[in-house]
Amino acid sequence: MENRTTVYNWGRILTEEQLKEIESAAETLNLGHSTVLSEGLLPPEELRVTNTGFFDKQRHPRIFELGDILCRQANSAFHGFHIDSIGDAQLAVYEGDKNAHYDWHTDIGWGDSSMYDRKISAIVILSNPEEYEGGDVEFDNGEKYGSLERGTVITFPSYLRHKVHPVTEGIRVSLVFWVEGPRFR
Repeated sequence: MENRTTVYNWGRILTEEQLKEIESAAETLNLGHSTVLSEGLLPPEELRVTNTGFFDKQRHPRIFELGDILCRQANSAFHGFHIDSIGDAQLAVYEGDKNAHYDWHTDIGWGDSSMYDRKISAIVILSNPEEYEGGDVEFDNGEKYGSLERGTVITFPSYLRHKVHPVTEGIRVSLVFWVEGPRFR
């Protein structure tokens, strides 16, 4: 098992059929300006500039099944965390004309009154790399991924700081999953 800061680029593992199913479900979402719990370094409106929407487990069970499978495979291969279930599934839209980005943050959910922490995050790229410029994903362990192919999946521990660099042209769309488990000790 690798160390607990492993970021893994699974490559393009989703089929076009799976991607179209996700996009069809995404059309039912009401997207709005993202809100964040500020980590104190930047005001929330500077930390994140994106439009997001959350999938509903009852209306979109297959999307949650996919996220659960991806995160469990990552956990089995790299992390060995105590995990229970898939948490949220979020569509994130980064628009170049808004210089959309998400500065340094973690996904863990510290400060939340929940008995659970997010343990593993998975990013699914839904856009073709020719459709946008910028939008690289960078991690504070030094890894950086740009121009990712549609259907690419990246998984990592939710406590690993990361950012999405500004999208400068076009639109970058991604789906993010989080799997949860009892709080880290």
